[in-house]
Amino acid sequence: MAFLPPHGWFRFSTYPTTRFVGWNSRIPLVGFLHFFFRFVFFAIPLSLVVPLSTAVGIAFILAIFTFGSGFILTLKENRIRLVKHFWLFPYRIFTVPLDSLERVKIGFYSNRPDSNWLGLRDVLELTEFSHNDAFAGPDPKIHFASARTLTPLGNEIKDAVALHLNERKRAQPEKDRELLSALRNGKALPEIAALLAAGASPRAETLFGRTTLHQAAQFYHYPEIFACLLEKIGDKSTVNARDHFGESPIFLAIKKEKAGVARYILGNGADLSVKNLNGQNILHFTALSSATEIQRLIGILLSLKAKRAQVDHLGNLPLHYAAGVEGIGTEEMLQSLAGNRSLVNRANRRGRTPLHFAAKIRSEKNIRTLLSLGANPMARDKEGNLAGEIASVLKSRSFSS
Repeated sequence: MAFLPPHGWFRFSTYPTTRFVGWNSRIPLVGFLHFFFRFVFFAIPLSLVVPLSTAVGIAFILAIFTFGSGFILTLKENRIRLVKHFWLFPYRIFTVPLDSLERVKIGFYSNRPDSNWLGLRDVLELTEFSHNDAFAGPDPKIHFASARTLTPLGNEIKDAVALHLNERKRAQPEKDRELLSALRNGKALPEIAALLAAGASPRAETLFGRTTLHQAAQFYHYPEIFACLLEKIGDKSTVNARDHFGESPIFLAIKKEKAGVARYILGNGADLSVKNLNGQNILHFTALSSATEIQRLIGILLSLKAKRAQVDHLGNLPLHYAAGVEGIGTEEMLQSLAGNRSLVNRANRRGRTPLHFAAKIRSEKNIRTLLSLGANPMARDKEGNLAGEIASVLKSRSFSS
């Protein structure tokens, strides 16, 4: 266990397998003493120049605003447990399962402009299995930074993650591991068929819950391998099997821009109501693609009742993400996702509309399309920003031009 008091800092970057598990109102003695000594440090010199009551009040305020934050990390029962405090407010408790971690990195923390001023010394970065490697949305990382060294704790977590992964790998049948490896490396159908004939299970799963169908969906451009595995499994419902991140095979086919496989899955009972742990449905993934073949699937998905009004954990619609992408079919995609135009001015949790997303990438075509659909060019986000400085994007031309 490591207690990392003041100026400790942490960030969950939309980390889908992190769980908020409750509150703990206890304030550790060390935290209280740290606050008390800061209070005394400010109060004594102030009392020499202002009345005592005034000095006490000012010192109390200064102690609060300079107290910072800290957290306690523990590693127990294959879970990392985080208890965080912010000044003197109650604790929030999170847990991160080792099952979801792929990489642990420790290093000097210097990528924040205020790192020297805050006295931050180390950063501990935990990287979740890279299920978002082709997805421009969430960043599957969790960061801890502290004024104290994190190396001993980081090494302990790194060793625990490596041991846990090795134990799980050894528990897999050897033939299943060979089949999953062959799929990951894009081996041809005869080799896959030979492994299945030799006893590999078509229902094999990776350590992160991805089935053979998930692998076939993301590593092959054509559906023959997927069809072979589905026939061997003999259960069409497995096309909707979800991995540890809540994603079914069609998510990966769309993410990896395998349009042929995606069409095959759609024709074999894909459930378009599935959402991943970030609350995203298949339209979010499709909207993020600039590949024309994937963009053309929007019409099919909408005809199959995929929900264009679904918002993710950031409050983004598929329309938000589509507005931030350029491609041959983007204009048609925006028109389809806007529906009856009721969604075109929908703001996310930061107050940003699709128009903000289009302006961010300086796409004049997307901006004009959204304006023609009724987007409000004077919309401001919660930080007061006009839709991404649209005027500069349009080079000072009027919005109606």
